[in-house]
Amino acid sequence: MKKTFRFLLMCIVAVSMVFTSCKDDEEEPEQQTEQLAFSFTLEGMTSWEPKGIITVYETGGIEPLIYAYAAKNLTLTEMMNFFGESTEASSLPEDFLMFGTIAKVGTHTCNGNYIIGDEGETAVAYITGKTDFGDGFEIPTGWVSENATATVTKLDLTEMKFSASISATMKDLVYLYSDGAMGVPDSKAFTATCKDISFIDLSAMFGK
Repeated sequence: MKKTFRFLLMCIVAVSMVFTSCKDDEEEPEQQTEQLAFSFTLEGMTSWEPKGIITVYETGGIEPLIYAYAAKNLTLTEMMNFFGESTEASSLPEDFLMFGTIAKVGTHTCNGNYIIGDEGETAVAYITGKTDFGDGFEIPTGWVSENATATVTKLDLTEMKFSASISATMKDLVYLYSDGAMGVPDSKAFTATCKDISFIDLSAMFGK
């Protein structure tokens, strides 16, 4: 898988290290209580409320970026444990959603995605499971953005709160990865909203 996607997974691992070293054994991180502020729809699929959601802010590139990760079946602590063990794309859990965009108030549009190629500062990926691509090589299954638009309405670096709406045209990941040899050529519409979701400033944590 491509370097951008691996970087996204490494963001989760970095946050995991911080939470593990800072929180009490009995204590859940604050973001675990803020999951109701996020919702999404993917055409033809049943939407769900995430058990856990992580949002991180990152600087250091040409533009500051913000990424959000949501899991249907994993709490925030379980996500930390899961990604503390592996950053391989084939290890992604079922029903796992991630999106990212430029971290500035305004509308940002981009073609591309996080998995096929290194483009897509504004992009979405929805993982449904995994499949054998041949000779025991496993890849994720799901949908990734062909193009995506994010309208950021709030990015408060004092309160660390983020609000945005996202829309995208999604393509079958396996179809793209196999250059049309596997999967389906269909497209699906995706929308999501997040309101006042807390985020973690990864750059401040690691002195970037």
